[in-house]
Amino acid sequence: PSGNAHHAAVRKMLVDRLTALKFTVTEQTYGAGVNVVGELKGTAKPDEVVVVGGHYDSVPDCPGADDNGTAVAGALQAAAALARHSHERTLQVVFWDEEERGLAGSFHHVQQLRAANKKVVANFDLEMIGYRSDKKQSQKLPPGFDLIFTEAGKYLNGNDYAGDFIAVIYGEHSKPAASAFIAHAQTYDVFALPVELSREFMDSSNFGDLRRSDHATFWAESLPAMMISDTANFRNTHYHCTDGPDSVDRLDHAFATGVVQATVAAAVDLLKADGGQAFAGFEPACDLDKQDCPSGKKCVPADVNSRWVPQCMDVAKTTVGHHALCERPNGKLGEDTCEAGLFCTPWGVAEADPVARQCVKPCTTNATCDKGDVCVTIGRRAYGTSTAPRRTGVCVQACDPLASSCGAGLMCATTFLDIDTLRDQPTCMWTGKIKAGEACAPNSWGQCEPGHGCTYGPQGATPTCRPYCDAKHPCKSGTCAPYGNSNQAGLGHCFPSGAG
Repeated sequence: PSGNAHHAAVRKMLVDRLTALKFTVTEQTYGAGVNVVGELKGTAKPDEVVVVGGHYDSVPDCPGADDNGTAVAGALQAAAALARHSHERTLQVVFWDEEERGLAGSFHHVQQLRAANKKVVANFDLEMIGYRSDKKQSQKLPPGFDLIFTEAGKYLNGNDYAGDFIAVIYGEHSKPAASAFIAHAQTYDVFALPVELSREFMDSSNFGDLRRSDHATFWAESLPAMMISDTANFRNTHYHCTDGPDSVDRLDHAFATGVVQATVAAAVDLLKADGGQAFAGFEPACDLDKQDCPSGKKCVPADVNSRWVPQCMDVAKTTVGHHALCERPNGKLGEDTCEAGLFCTPWGVAEADPVARQCVKPCTTNATCDKGDVCVTIGRRAYGTSTAPRRTGVCVQACDPLASSCGAGLMCATTFLDIDTLRDQPTCMWTGKIKAGEACAPNSWGQCEPGHGCTYGPQGATPTCRPYCDAKHPCKSGTCAPYGNSNQAGLGHCFPSGAG
């Protein structure tokens, strides 16, 4: 897991290996994590980049052989093969940190690519590539998968749902790279099952299982990326050690080798100057911090092709101020009755029918918020400003989940990622309804009843609502385990004694 001694030893090994292969190596430090980035500059188009990588962290108390040792080993082998020759485009071999903590490392890496004006041609995200099974019914599916992705469903049904393939999950703008990988996989006796997502599907919460890796942070900036995966817990029952250790002896090394060979061959195709289109990602129309729109307009996150991107919108004739209740007359994101510099959102307002909203500041850092507020992401996240190409959020009321009162119909709970430090931030939100001990969704918000937060159990068990605790607020039963991803020092969750 990120932050322990073995994790640091792995990071040093990655740096040493890439350095020996003559890569220019950077240790990207952010918050509590460190990415390892190896780069070979392109000879003809150095600003166009092909990325091959995987995350090098695991969950606590789990060997992590498949998740994600296979990808680390595979990306190192890809680096060794690709370093034998020069390429027309720039190659980056990247090992992301803190994937298991909300994709924090790859989020930072994508922002660095944007800040350096790099154009991404492809991202081959290796996410568990070593577990294969010929057994019938060994492959499970997310609910409704075969009804939406009918061609993949037909194949699986005809193959008695055997988990003997590598899945290629890609967005509609990644067709050249995905097609290259699929074609080369056949050469190396690996069947690659294509799953293409439209722009609508890439953003939809209904397909969250297809965004559970570092490719999703590239999608978030409209950059081409694919997840190359053995499908994790939908095949490997030892995923996160939930049903036994995720150990090396369970892996199919020939299968993993074929996946890496196909990745290398496809990367070579894309590293050619004409090997697919490069994307720079979204370009916002204005700067949220500077509010640099023409007179009579304001800069707010607006809906652009199912993404939140800063745009100049008209200021309404009749407006209300900060934290006042507001309306969206036409129901459109960005068009509201808030005064210049403010944005209309349901965050921090009690649930109501119809939906209640208040005026808050859009933001890119905590420094732009008023005293007592913090900058957090909300709902479908917003991206980019003209000076700081990173995701944007809104300023909302900070609080203490163990002590603060947020008002009627509201509660204090940790939610999403704080923009400055990539840590969950306690804020006021509407009251959740899920009881203690019941299942919930991590990295979400407003779910658990007051005084409780959603967290994974020991050894990656199903996320459940558990009481918050700290040194001054001990657990009524069990022990208080530190909540390592929080901005609030000492905050933890109550776990049964001896749970690990």
